[in-house]
Amino acid sequence: MIRKLLCVLIGAAAFLTWGAATVSANHEGLIWGPCGQETGYLHMTPEKVRTKVDRRIRRGELDPATVLLYNEIVLSGTPHDLLIAAGVIQEYAVNRFDQVLRYDDPWWAEMRTATMTEFQVGCAGGLWIGP
Repeated sequence: MIRKLLCVLIGAAAFLTWGAATVSANHEGLIWGPCGQETGYLHMTPEKVRTKVDRRIRRGELDPATVLLYNEIVLSGTPHDLLIAAGVIQEYAVNRFDQVLRYDDPWWAEMRTATMTEFQVGCAGGLWIGP
């Protein structure tokens, strides 16, 4: 009887430990609201992005006149797919109607208040911010 109870307790402890580990796992792959996800050079360094931009310029895929550099870092002209791959741009976000929209969807630019776009209001937590 005690052996059976001990087995049940050990099994429950193992299950709870596994459950806690699962809950604390990262949320890679989830789609967040605007500004709900950390962005920045998370997956590639600025230097790696620069290398990829240079490669595209050499191949003729990118016009060097559209690329602006500062201290060897690309400030503008980086193709969006590289910014998404690097983690600088959150490619998809959930709007206030629980629809998943791409970052360049025109809906994000619509004015929600007199001074804020849908994206800006979403970043502010979706709270009503007066004109």
